[in-house]
Amino acid sequence: MREPYRTVEHEAAQAERLRHALVAQLERQGTIRSPRIAAAMRAVPRHAFVPALPLTAAYRDEVVPVKISDREPTSTLSQPTAIATMLEQLQLAPGLRVLEVGTGTGYNAALLSVVAGSDDLVTTIDLDADLAERARGHLAACGHAGLRVLAGDGFFGAPARAPFDRIELSVATRVLSPYWLAQLADGGLLVGPLHVKGLPFLTPAFRKHGERLVAESIRACTFVLMRGAAASPPATFRLPVRPELRFVWESSDEFPAGLLTRILKKEGRPRGDIPVAWAAATYVLLTRDDTFYAETDDHQYRGIALFDRDTESLASVISASDGWGSPGVITYGGDTAYDRLGAALDAWTHAGRPGLDALRLTAVPSGAPVALADGAHRIPKPHVDIIAAYATRP
Repeated sequence: MREPYRTVEHEAAQAERLRHALVAQLERQGTIRSPRIAAAMRAVPRHAFVPALPLTAAYRDEVVPVKISDREPTSTLSQPTAIATMLEQLQLAPGLRVLEVGTGTGYNAALLSVVAGSDDLVTTIDLDADLAERARGHLAACGHAGLRVLAGDGFFGAPARAPFDRIELSVATRVLSPYWLAQLADGGLLVGPLHVKGLPFLTPAFRKHGERLVAESIRACTFVLMRGAAASPPATFRLPVRPELRFVWESSDEFPAGLLTRILKKEGRPRGDIPVAWAAATYVLLTRDDTFYAETDDHQYRGIALFDRDTESLASVISASDGWGSPGVITYGGDTAYDRLGAALDAWTHAGRPGLDALRLTAVPSGAPVALADGAHRIPKPHVDIIAAYATRP
């Protein structure tokens, strides 16, 4: 009669060991620095939010798909590294009110509640009513029945619960919603993965200063994209000449469909003599008007391209799924774009090979007059434009 109880006790002890081991791993690699976040991740049973998963799988530092549509995940239990990274950026403290967009399983909402010190301070919203309902059950089973779980489009926030001191996006977005800005208290932080000119991994922590958002930190995290009102911005294009490619165009100029069609009809030439790090590709893309991002639907090809209108030439830096720089550079047309790419990479080298620690992002109302500093580049978006610049070496 006692065997089932011994089994439950054994699993509970095993889960605790795995949880502590995961937190220790994240602390060793420097992802977790805050004692409050470490304590929260040790306290909240991650496995309880994915009960169908074996314990060892629940505590791996991996993404867990939760909902699949057309063979693509539409909701996941995010990788612990990404969760901890964003919690650190959020700078959540006891007593602060927080909105999470993208409830998923409810695991991150439970962590937010522990760090904030109360269920009543946390509101989380998910587009899928079934996921919201399931998350309520998981949270109640873990002692967080008082946490507010809403079903709805997170693009519109949760006005009845506003204002918020913190807003965390547990989904990636191509646009910043004006509703989030309106519901964020002045001086508050908005943290989440933001696609900028197509780059899918930039995760800024924006501090609100009146109508502006100024990034205090930028990390690299990837999440599934938001659905709903934020899902289909007008920045994505396709061409008949390369139908497998999705082009991301965020510029004040119109997408040069005819020009790129003519260029890409030419034979491409592999040029392997320019090694390109991902930080360099990011720098080139974010600091120039004559660049864009493209990828295939299966994400096996990702790249940036620099083009020259006068000579109808293009130099593309392509990558394998494991990072920039492999297999290398391919050019179309003459060497003008290729030479410009080399000059842009030289500029990155002379600037000290800056990475995300030197990147500065500012969000301003779309179309608002802004005086740009030297080296700054304005990226137009619906609702809120992004200004990108790199800090110079002292």
